[in-house]
Amino acid sequence: MIAVKHALVFLAVLGCSKSAQHTETARPVALPKLGLTLDLAGKTAINDESYGNGYEIRNPAFGGGAALHVAVLQNPEPPETKQELEAAGFTNVVVTDQGSGGDWLITSERADMTMGAKFFVITLRTIDGKIVNCRSTAVLTAAAHQTALAACSSLRTTR
Repeated sequence: MIAVKHALVFLAVLGCSKSAQHTETARPVALPKLGLTLDLAGKTAINDESYGNGYEIRNPAFGGGAALHVAVLQNPEPPETKQELEAAGFTNVVVTDQGSGGDWLITSERADMTMGAKFFVITLRTIDGKIVNCRSTAVLTAAAHQTALAACSSLRTTR
């Protein structure tokens, strides 16, 4: 019985190491009602948001219950300032004016008593005259944070 348990553990570890070595290439993911596309690797679930005119995008690379939210905004509000985010408990806040007519990128972290650090991405970009907001919910790892940032940065008009 002990030999069987060890064999199962070995197979499980072997399977994990093989999947860890395999990295998928990002592929285009269409957001039809917005006329936009973004790039993500792996199995991606796209759902209409229950509010607004956007999508909720789930992907295993984001981890847990985290998701991206992409929507076209009609009347966008200015993004929070670095001071406002820091006052709300966020750390490592970077607010970048993209310099192209009001485009913004905000990345930050926030510690949580039960789950540790959570990472956030908020982008506000003008794409073909549309003001597009792409934001992540609280992703739990730096790698997931980079995946969310890359997906938001890849947004473009569907051709």
